[in-house]
Amino acid sequence: MKFTIVTPIYNTDIYIKRCVESVVRQTETDWEWIFVDDCSTDNSICVVKDIVSEFSIADKVRFLKTEKNSGPGEARNVGLRMALGTYIVFIDSDDWIEPNYLELLHSAMADTMDFSYCQALEHNGNMKKMLVNPHYSSQKQLLCGYVGRIWTCMFRTSFLRENNIEFPPYRAAEDSAFFAACIVSTDRIASIENVLYHYVIYSKSVSHKFDPYKTQQKKSSFKWLIKYTKDKGLFSTFALQLSFIYLKKAIAVPFMERIKKLL
Repeated sequence: MKFTIVTPIYNTDIYIKRCVESVVRQTETDWEWIFVDDCSTDNSICVVKDIVSEFSIADKVRFLKTEKNSGPGEARNVGLRMALGTYIVFIDSDDWIEPNYLELLHSAMADTMDFSYCQALEHNGNMKKMLVNPHYSSQKQLLCGYVGRIWTCMFRTSFLRENNIEFPPYRAAEDSAFFAACIVSTDRIASIENVLYHYVIYSKSVSHKFDPYKTQQKKSSFKWLIKYTKDKGLFSTFALQLSFIYLKKAIAVPFMERIKKLL
């Protein structure tokens, strides 16, 4: 098996069909898709199974489940632990990908890279915005400029497992902490300029509003990252960059969100 796709499912909506269609259209066909039910409270899994049947890909799909509702990070971990593919990507259920998403990310990996990443386009109603990942030149440079869009990345599965990299067990910034853990663990990173991922946000989504609970969860995710780097003996090498990340993402961003709420 060449590729594993992991998608968390929690009370998914109508956009999952568009997501499935975009995967079916991939120029690379040697893939498995793991859907992880994060203890949905509606009939999400039944809907997904109907769509999977409609596209005749049931033989390429597995359904797993978290023990309790734990957020997308732990759902992705469940899929990662069971992945059979040499390479792994994480796609959210309401997003979609370009037909050559798997092909071009894999081509960038060559035989030596541990992960590669592309560019994305954000969709917010009728508004579109480029989500630009910086071109890779060094680990320290990428640490200071990255955002944590793990759905723009393809990882070598063995790289994640050998370095014990999983998503931290929190409900905010878990993807950013995961991505940073990957960056500090290897310099075999490839970046490409192609826009291959379409990310959907909703103007009323609580994930884009100030939330004291999520602020604390962000801090916990980055404290997890600090501990990971210390356990690996990497903290001293990236101390300045990691401190910058913590101040920016765990302190400054929540502060600005709170200010916007008050205005």
